[in-house]
Amino acid sequence: MTSSPDLELLLRQKKRAVAVVITFALALWLGAWWVRGQFGVTPIFTTMLNLITLAAFFWSMIASYQILRIRRQIRAEAKPEAQTSKTD
Repeated sequence: MTSSPDLELLLRQKKRAVAVVITFALALWLGAWWVRGQFGVTPIFTTMLNLITLAAFFWSMIASYQILRIRRQIRAEAKPEAQTSKTD
């Protein structure tokens, strides 16, 4: 099993990746709609970008669930240590 510092590092990296993906996906989506309005780009272009954005948000939901699982694992590893220190 991985140690807690390794899990905490993984947790920070996943949080950062999720934040970056959400930010860029939203910026891409807003930019695509602005370009379509300004330059009259075909609807297929924005539909494709909508699907790409949807895939990015879906990935971020999966990664967020993995973050939740890692947090639970860290807490579960910390609980037995806290209980043993109370009995000492």
